[in-house]
Amino acid sequence: MNKYLIPLSLLASFTCQAELDLTTPKENCFKAVEIVKNKDEQLFRQLFTPVDHIPNADKEITKLIDSTHKKYFGKEYDGIKNFRIVESKLVNYSEDTKYNVVEETYERWGYTEQAFIYYKFDAYDKRLKEQRTVYNKCRFGLKDGKWYMVNLLQD
Repeated sequence: MNKYLIPLSLLASFTCQAELDLTTPKENCFKAVEIVKNKDEQLFRQLFTPVDHIPNADKEITKLIDSTHKKYFGKEYDGIKNFRIVESKLVNYSEDTKYNVVEETYERWGYTEQAFIYYKFDAYDKRLKEQRTVYNKCRFGLKDGKWYMVNLLQD
């Protein structure tokens, strides 16, 4: 009877990993909209991978949030309306070579997993001069049991 305990425990660990909960990355993708909309640097710091080791990180964070805000609430679009999640998935760069940007992020930040949270929203596109639905993804990396934001509503 003991010979079955080890294989069952191994099966259970594989099953748990395959069913990694993506609730937090989904919720944080919605929070990314709030960061951009309100230029909320404090919320950004709570969700983004710690960048204390990067010179001029404060300045770069402000620059990133400002430029993203201008893109979605001024320059290219008239805002983000009806934001919704369409799909979410774990991405493993070793299994899918088209995700080499994921590989770079794994190595640079030390993530054990990455999640892509695909979203869409409605906006008036100022360049095309028409109402449209915009599609993109939020990316999150898992490190030490915590999900960290990898991008801010864009690649």
